[in-house]
Amino acid sequence: MILIADGGSTKVEWALVEGGQVVKTFETEGVNPIQQSGEEIAETLREALNPEKTGAVEAVYYYGAGCKYEEPRRTMEDVLRTLTGAGKIIVESDMKGAAIAALGDRRGMVGILGTGANSCCYDGVVIRENISPLGYILGDEGSGADIGKTVLKCVLRGYCGEEMKTKLIRYMRMSEGDIIKKVYSKEGTGAFLASVVGFVKENRESKYMELIVKSRLKEYVGSTLGCYPEEYKRCGVAFVGGIATEFEKELREVCEGGGIKVIKVIKRPIEGMAEYHGQKKEANGVHIS
Repeated sequence: MILIADGGSTKVEWALVEGGQVVKTFETEGVNPIQQSGEEIAETLREALNPEKTGAVEAVYYYGAGCKYEEPRRTMEDVLRTLTGAGKIIVESDMKGAAIAALGDRRGMVGILGTGANSCCYDGVVIRENISPLGYILGDEGSGADIGKTVLKCVLRGYCGEEMKTKLIRYMRMSEGDIIKKVYSKEGTGAFLASVVGFVKENRESKYMELIVKSRLKEYVGSTLGCYPEEYKRCGVAFVGGIATEFEKELREVCEGGGIKVIKVIKRPIEGMAEYHGQKKEANGVHIS
C-alpha cells in the first residue's frame, strides 16, 4: 500500500492506494516545514498516521507546501519515516504534485491558485521553470490571500462605498481595528486574508468585487504565465486549487485575453495524484516516482 499526500499550510489531504485503487482518504491539519519544526509537524500528524489506522505502508509520496528546498524536505522525510515506518519516502514540492495531478505525463504550464499561488513549466517529467511566488507579502498574485488583502484594503479605505464597508465588518464579525491587528499578527495571516474570499463569494454581484478578482487574476497571469517561454504557452495551462475553481469563468476570460489556452481546472490535486501513482504501479508492477 502507498500513501499519497497533497500538503498545504491550511490542511493536508491524504490517500491510501492499493492495487491501483484508492481505498481510503482523510484530512489532517496543515503543516509547513519552513514554518514549523519536525517535532511540531510530528505532533500534528502522529495520530492520523499511526500504522494501526493506516495499515502497513510501503511507500509515501508527499507533495507539500514548503518542500521545494532540501532542508525542509529532509525534515518532512524524517517525520514521515518515523511515523509510518515506510521503506520509501519521497517528498517533493506542492508544485510538482500539482503538475502530476493536472498534466500527468503531458507537457504544459501549471498554475496553483488557492490560499497561495504558484506556477511552472512542466515537461511531463520535471519542472523546467518556476517563477518564485514570493509569498503573500511580496507576491502570490491571484491567490486567496492576495484577493483577500486587496478586498480589505479597498473596502476599508472606502473605495467601494460605506455600504460595502459595513457589510464587510458585519461578515468578519470584527471591528476595523481588530481586522488590522489580525492582519499584522504573527500567525495565520495568509489563511486569515484568504478567508475574506468568502465575503467576495457572498457579494459576487458587486462590480467592485468583480473588478478586484479580475484585476488580481490578470496580475497573476501577467507576472507568471505570461513570462514563460512561448513553447510552453502554446501547450496551454492547467490549474488546480480552490480559487481557480471558484473563479474559473473569470480566470478563463483573463487567460484567453492573454492568448493562453486553459486545458483544465481541478479543485483537488489529491485525486489526480492518486490516479497517477496508482496507474504507474499497476503498469509497472513497482512504483516509478
